[in-house]
Amino acid sequence: MCPHSRSECGQRDTRYALRVWRTVIVACALTSVAHADDVGDLAKQVSKIRGLPLRHAIPKDVVDRDELHARLVKMAAEQKTKDSTIAEGLALARWGLIPTTTDYLGLMVELMTDQIAGYYDPDTKKLTVSAAAGGDPQWLQMVLAHELDHGLQDQAFDLKAITELGHRHGC
Repeated sequence: MCPHSRSECGQRDTRYALRVWRTVIVACALTSVAHADDVGDLAKQVSKIRGLPLRHAIPKDVVDRDELHARLVKMAAEQKTKDSTIAEGLALARWGLIPTTTDYLGLMVELMTDQIAGYYDPDTKKLTVSAAAGGDPQWLQMVLAHELDHGLQDQAFDLKAITELGHRHGC
């Protein structure tokens, strides 16, 4: 590889073109996720299959990687989440599965930022989808159906109340 900038070597500088191309790809992904207007129809299908009533529409947010990361950092900072994640990391370190110096909380946030395609939040009652999930329409439909199922479960059973009940009883 040439140690000089591409223009000094007489080669064509393609960095700008690559940035434009990446922007186009992200825009297409965002568009395909944002135009998943069949979410209402998909929610009705999931409702029928799962036998859970769709009481009202489940709102959807589409976020890029940076926004997803920011939301995960915020969630990880909540005391219950922070305490349980730190305890999990401590247990893994004591069992010798990770080094004792590992920032397990930070590691989990980074891992989840790269791995999460979507999630349903019982606090906000919203479905959040990563823009990265929009590249493949079939994958997007599967992610939406899975997260819609959680939304339907929340409408039927109040997931937040169930989770808080478990925390009060040490689960």
